[in-house]
Amino acid sequence: MTQHRRTYLRNVSALVTSVAGVGAASTAVAAESPPKWDDSTLYEEGDRVTHDGYIWEADLSSRNAEPAEDSAYWTKVGPADGGGGGGETLSAAFTIDDATVTPDTSVSFDASDSTGSIDSYDWDFGDGESATGKTVSHSFASTGSYTVELTVTGADSATDATSKTVTVESSDGGGGTPADGLPSSVFAPYDHVSTKPETAPIDHAQQAGTNYFHLAFVLAGPDGQPAWDGDANKLVGESSVGGYIDDIHNAGGEAIIAFGGAAGPYLADGTNDPAVLADRFEAVVDAYGATHLDIDEEAFAMATVKRRNKALATLQERRPEVSVSFTLPTSTKGLTAQGKDVLQDAIDKGVTIDTVNIMTMNYGWVEPSGDIVTQSASNLHDDLGDLFPDKSAAERWSMVGITPMIGVNNVGGKFTQSDAEQVLDFAQNNDVGMLSFWSIDRDNGTGSGEVSPVKSGIDQEPYEFSSLFAPFTSE
Repeated sequence: MTQHRRTYLRNVSALVTSVAGVGAASTAVAAESPPKWDDSTLYEEGDRVTHDGYIWEADLSSRNAEPAEDSAYWTKVGPADGGGGGGETLSAAFTIDDATVTPDTSVSFDASDSTGSIDSYDWDFGDGESATGKTVSHSFASTGSYTVELTVTGADSATDATSKTVTVESSDGGGGTPADGLPSSVFAPYDHVSTKPETAPIDHAQQAGTNYFHLAFVLAGPDGQPAWDGDANKLVGESSVGGYIDDIHNAGGEAIIAFGGAAGPYLADGTNDPAVLADRFEAVVDAYGATHLDIDEEAFAMATVKRRNKALATLQERRPEVSVSFTLPTSTKGLTAQGKDVLQDAIDKGVTIDTVNIMTMNYGWVEPSGDIVTQSASNLHDDLGDLFPDKSAAERWSMVGITPMIGVNNVGGKFTQSDAEQVLDFAQNNDVGMLSFWSIDRDNGTGSGEVSPVKSGIDQEPYEFSSLFAPFTSE
């Protein structure tokens, strides 16, 4: 017979109560141990079970999804017997005195927060070196992001492990000095850093009239580590993008780090553990002195979405200065149902959302004209009223971001200079929060009518669309 989780847990609770007289020790063990996993029970996020000698916590709702290391539905918490620690679960945990350092700087690692009866502490620093002991120190010779793993072993040979990221930056790099934040209204075009890597964003800045850029895209690289376009040769902290961001910051601008896009694997695809994912987001923040992250969601795999939202909430708890925006597809009627699901889950998990940016492009059945783009933005504003009922109309307008694809679109139609003028007027009249476009490398034209990553495909002057949108940025 299929049991609902609540019924199942109520029955277990009744059983524990019935044996309470056996003794305090038995009661303590029963209270510490979650019920065994049952393949007919519906489990919800946060539920805990025991299975194969371990305690597992549900990340997503599931039935008949067996707890396992590679499961998207469960996270292993620790041994079910508490690691021999008198009822206290064996759990690895550690602190780092400085997670962002320069080469050859000594870093201290302290595992005093680990719990359970622990016989040994084993460290892997991610650079080929290792150590043992509750507190250790280590220095890294080269720049890069290193995953430091701690494994604790209990009296009964049970183990638990956890990891964190240390970012090693050159003494003259690593993010420069960030600006105080984005203006209340900002023009920040997208720069796909792999399209023309020889051209830095700052090289566009003077002619484009802006020091604010979305830099795209951070994906999952080798072993799930953050890398630009997922390229093993462009790991976060090791590629030339750090220098790009330094230049932007030193010019008084800001780089919005964009994750995701039309192609994966997304950073959230690189691990099933939201805690590890939060560490990887934080490593990007530390590597670049970033305060603004943009999540471009176009895959809508909800297990990945939920894992990422949980990680973003954790990141903002640790780093409240970090703002998060979501870039999502749109129709003429506003957000898609999938886009609304992404935002609602983020809200439910506690993510503070700064901007919802819609991709007003590639409609297919209609031209991406000024009328269509502004209609989509108006309907987004209505959607935000449903998602954020406590916000005023003005507050919702300040959350709106609009991103057309300038010139010829991938699926037909084109966005012209007159369309841009109409969108600018609309954005200024409604105090919209952000204007952008795809992409700065396309802001020149030949009139060829062809889609290109480096040309708009229409007749235009160099940086003409940037010149039209640049006055939108407030002082």
